[in-house]
Amino acid sequence: MKRCFYFLLILTILSPSFLLSQTITGRLVDQTGNGLSGLQLKLYISQKAYNAESGVDGSFMFANVSDMNKYDQLPAGYAVSDNYPNPFNPRTRIGFSLPNSGSVIVNIYSLLGEKVSGEIERYYSAGTNFIDLELNGLPNGFYLAKITLDKKYSVIKKLMLMYGSQHLATAGSVNSSFAQFNRPAFYGSSVPDIKIDSLVITGDSIEKNVFTNLPRVINNLSLDDIIINSQEDSSSVLKTVIAPKGWVQVWADEFNYTGLPDSTKWGYDVGNWGWGNNELQYYTYKDINNARVKNGTLIIEARNNVYKNSNYTSARLVTANKADWTYGRFEVRAKVPGGRGLWPAIWMLPTVNTYGNGSWPDNGEMDIMEYVGYDKSNVHATTHCNLYNVKNNNQKTAVTLVPGVETAFHTYALEWNKDTIKIFVDATKYLTVVNENTGWQTWPFNKNFHLILNVAVGGSWGGLYGVDPAIFPKQLVVDYVRVFKWVN
Repeated sequence: MKRCFYFLLILTILSPSFLLSQTITGRLVDQTGNGLSGLQLKLYISQKAYNAESGVDGSFMFANVSDMNKYDQLPAGYAVSDNYPNPFNPRTRIGFSLPNSGSVIVNIYSLLGEKVSGEIERYYSAGTNFIDLELNGLPNGFYLAKITLDKKYSVIKKLMLMYGSQHLATAGSVNSSFAQFNRPAFYGSSVPDIKIDSLVITGDSIEKNVFTNLPRVINNLSLDDIIINSQEDSSSVLKTVIAPKGWVQVWADEFNYTGLPDSTKWGYDVGNWGWGNNELQYYTYKDINNARVKNGTLIIEARNNVYKNSNYTSARLVTANKADWTYGRFEVRAKVPGGRGLWPAIWMLPTVNTYGNGSWPDNGEMDIMEYVGYDKSNVHATTHCNLYNVKNNNQKTAVTLVPGVETAFHTYALEWNKDTIKIFVDATKYLTVVNENTGWQTWPFNKNFHLILNVAVGGSWGGLYGVDPAIFPKQLVVDYVRVFKWVN
C-alpha cells in the first residue's frame, strides 16, 4: 500500500541543562492535516536511541536529548582539564594537552545557549599548555566553555562566575596564554548544536519511514510541512532544505527522479584529451553507465572499460549556460570514491573567459572539494588565478582530514562574495581567500561561474602513483546540490 503523508517536524531547543540536554518536539499529520496517533518514533544521535510515540493529535516529544558523548571522548594525546579556580572572579584557567602543534579555540556561552563572547583562537606547541580566561561585564552565574583542539575535537566545561570569589594569580610560563572576554553588544551563534543521525517512524497504518539528512538542531529551529512517500519496498529518505541564516535558496537538484541527470540543469563535458592534467578517462555523453540518478542520489561512475582509445570512462557534469552565478553559497552533499588513481572533484570554472590569456588560470578556478585516492581521508580546497596557481606552486589552498570521507556523506560548501571566498566541510571552515583589490590577476572571481562534478582517472595529481585497475567501478554519490543567495 502506498500512502503519502505530511510530516510536520518542529525541532525546538529548550534551555540546555548543565549537560546540554535539549528537547525535540513535532507533530505527524496526514495530507488533510489530521494528526496521526500511535506511531512509534526512534531518534538516533551518536549511537544513542531515543523513543517516542505520537499522541492523539499526532504530536510527539523527545526529552533530554544530548550529544555529549562527542565532547567527552578525546583521542590519545589530547586532554582538557577542569578550570581553576571554580568559582572564579573574573579570571580562571583551563589546561590542555596537544600531541602536536595546533590550534585551540575557545567560545563562551550562557546556559540559554547564547554566545556571550568573541571567539578566541591561539596556536600552541605540542605538550601541556593552559589558557587564562577573564569574563568581564557578565553577571554571576554558570557559563559553558567550548574548547576545540586542532579544529577537530571539542570539550564542554561548566564555569561558575561569582564576584567575590578567589582571583587567579597568573603564573609566568612560556606556554601560558591570556584571553580577556568582554560582553558583546549582541549575542552571536548558539551553543554547540546536535547532529541527528536518523529518525525512524513505524506503525500499523504506514510503511517504515527512515529519515536521514535532517538539519542539525539549532535554537528554535522549525521546519515547514514536508511531504514524504511511504513505499512498499524501500524506505523513504527525507530531504529537508534549511537555508543558512541570511541566505535564500535560488537553485537546487535534489535528485528526486530516476534516469539520466536533469537536462535542464546539467550538461556534459565530453572527450579524452587529458583535460590539461594528463587524465586517462573518456568523459561520455548521456551514458547511464557513467551518470545516472537512482534512489534519490546522483551517481557518477568511473569504469575500466575501453572506449574510443581510452581504458576508462567517467562523466563530467556541468551547469554551464544552464545555471551560472556571481557570488553565493554552494552546497554539495556527497560521498566520494577512493582508490589509487581516482581524482573526484566538486569545483567551479568561469562560464566566459574574459581576462588575460582567455583561458586558465587567468580567469580563475574554485575547487570546493578535491580528493586523490592515494591520500586517504585528506580533502583539499583551492583557488587558482593568474598570480596564484599550481604552476607557480603558490595557489591558495588548504587540506583537512575528513574521517569516513569514502564511506559517509559529507557537506562541501563554498561561500563567495566580492571580498572573500570561504570553503567548508560539514560547517567547518578551513580555507579563506581574501580579495587583495589589485585587479583580475589576483581576483578574477567577479563574474559568472558554473558548477562541475566529475571523477577523473589518473592525471598529474590523481595518478601520481599510478592507477589500480582492480578498484573499478567506483562512484561519486551526490545527495543534493544547492545554491543560495545572500539576502541579509
